[in-house]
Amino acid sequence: MISITVIMPVYNSAKTLSESVESVLSQSFRDFELICINDGSTDESEEILKNYRQKDDRIVILKQNNSGAGAARNKGLEASKGKYITFLDSDDLFAENALKKLYDSINTTNADLVRAIAYTKKEETVEKLDWSLDSQVPFNQPFNWETIDDIFSISAGQPWGMIVSKELIDQNNIQFLELRRSEDLYFTYLCYACAKKIIAIDEYVVEYRPQTTGMESTKTNYPLDSLKSRELLKERLVKLGVYEGTKNSFWYRGLISYFEMLDRLVKNNQLAEASEYYQEIRNAINELGIESKSYFEYPNVLKRIFPKIRKVILTKNIKEYKDLSGVSIKYDYKFNLGIQPIVSIIMPVKNTELFIRQCINSILNQTLQNFELICVDDGSDDSTPEILDGYQSRYPDKIRVIHNKASNAGVCRNIGMRYAHGKYLLFLDSDDTFKNTMLEKAVRALDESWADVLIFGGNVYNNKTKQYYKAEWLLRWEFVISKQFKPTDISNYLFQITTPNPWNKMYRSNYIWDNNIQFQSNMRANDVFFTYYALANAKKITVLNEQLVNWRTNNPHSLQGSNSQTPTCFLKAYTKLHDELVLEGIYEEYEQSFINVLISNVCYTLESTKTFKSTKELLKQAKVVLNGYKIQEYDKSYFYEPEKYEKCLKICNMSVKELLREKYDLSFGSIVRNIKTNGVRNSIRKYM
Repeated sequence: MISITVIMPVYNSAKTLSESVESVLSQSFRDFELICINDGSTDESEEILKNYRQKDDRIVILKQNNSGAGAARNKGLEASKGKYITFLDSDDLFAENALKKLYDSINTTNADLVRAIAYTKKEETVEKLDWSLDSQVPFNQPFNWETIDDIFSISAGQPWGMIVSKELIDQNNIQFLELRRSEDLYFTYLCYACAKKIIAIDEYVVEYRPQTTGMESTKTNYPLDSLKSRELLKERLVKLGVYEGTKNSFWYRGLISYFEMLDRLVKNNQLAEASEYYQEIRNAINELGIESKSYFEYPNVLKRIFPKIRKVILTKNIKEYKDLSGVSIKYDYKFNLGIQPIVSIIMPVKNTELFIRQCINSILNQTLQNFELICVDDGSDDSTPEILDGYQSRYPDKIRVIHNKASNAGVCRNIGMRYAHGKYLLFLDSDDTFKNTMLEKAVRALDESWADVLIFGGNVYNNKTKQYYKAEWLLRWEFVISKQFKPTDISNYLFQITTPNPWNKMYRSNYIWDNNIQFQSNMRANDVFFTYYALANAKKITVLNEQLVNWRTNNPHSLQGSNSQTPTCFLKAYTKLHDELVLEGIYEEYEQSFINVLISNVCYTLESTKTFKSTKELLKQAKVVLNGYKIQEYDKSYFYEPEKYEKCLKICNMSVKELLREKYDLSFGSIVRNIKTNGVRNSIRKYM
């Protein structure tokens, strides 16, 4: 018997097929068959497969009329000879040693199913796909639907990224639905429901490569398939006798999918189909008996999507749902009655054992107590995790701790937003402190203004001198025309009114969620896009001229002052902001503000870089970016800080070598003469 069957449906994949097949054939584990099912391709896919078949007899080619991935995978299952089955799409790749990792895990543990991690690549960065394997799943420990509460949340419905026993599939007659969309979740979730032993491993096995021309970009072409798929899945779960035990998990996953489709259909003005999803969500709410329940009475798994559910509960039909932007005025009082927290405070935490107690205590002492604090520990290696767990055990109704592998603050804030339930979102840093009236005053300002974003002031706290002083740049009153305004009212100065840091802003949560605004995963400047994009798209902004946050400086563990390590992150951030504003059709409105904040940051970062290498790297990238925006073509009067404009003009017009010499005010020869150590001398020679 063959150890593993790899099943790959193929439809018009000529551009990516060779790479996908090569990623299978190059595996160190050799005892497999690769069954490729040509689903009626009209491009060169079949010819590519035949060429590979001539080279490697482990490849099996099957053909069918175009019927979809579900029918193709079923055909592959029927023909398979492997003890274990795994899947790969014809535009994705197996990671190095993926089959060995999967086989060793399932064979040595005698599990029915092993689930691993998928990733994607953005530029040169590898990013874990959180929906491929939930970070809360226990690794290397057996579980099944009876031992964990949320079996269907261990992953989305994709069949790739797992290996499953053929015996489990055959004994339970598990197949894919022959629908055009959502055909896979039926198969995957039935495997979860039938498996007596599931193992999750902390290993990357599949590189997911989204294709803009594939089915992922045409979700609304078959808008009702998701409803049909989950209806049939529910029927089967009932027959298996596991539905009651998995009902909350089943509906959590289902509602996530339904809300995604509902919002897509509403955006596309496909209201007839949207109405069916809206009604199915209402049916789920009725079945779960949660319409009149408060947030604290929800099953834990459903608390994650409480705001979305409330949005349906607060409306009567699809028209009201479409018209509802954020939370309408007449429903605001429900939040103040404790139905859900008024504020979700999201805090990324990294090695702040010296300051975290002071920070959390300043939150616990707030005059407004209806909040939740979500602390996302970013792989701290000091005593911070233990301190956080201690607070969570003492304040379980207020504090939630999520332990994340080391990443960055942007990733942690995005994770925190997934668990947030508040009417408002507040992002704070774990080495800062807060005035005890901060929440009360910020909430009052947003409640009274019905704005999407609040900006408030703050102080700087010098960790060495123990002195405070006002941080004027956090809220630039010279650009404020009134306490409440539209962003277009100050379009030429919108990005000058405040810095990108998120911790002196409060956001209406529905505004952030409805527009899917997220932080970038850059090591630095991951807040630029989130903050400025949110400001530019807001219907209304309000300001509060009070210092409510104390920002700590001279913290040795802070990213502040480490520009030399990642000198070009901010350029990527502003490029992302520019591109998204262009897509929204609003870039021209904010062009002057954007260009000015960009050159200001170029000059600031150039001044703060400490090493020769980082300066050179920054100058090279800044030269490309500034020339790309053609700043030479603007009149000098266009710029708010002429001296910074002149510096950026030099970057555009001079060579990097000339710029380096000018910055250090030395010729190459004099640099060498004035450097005392051979290491630095050699470094300068290398980079000059």
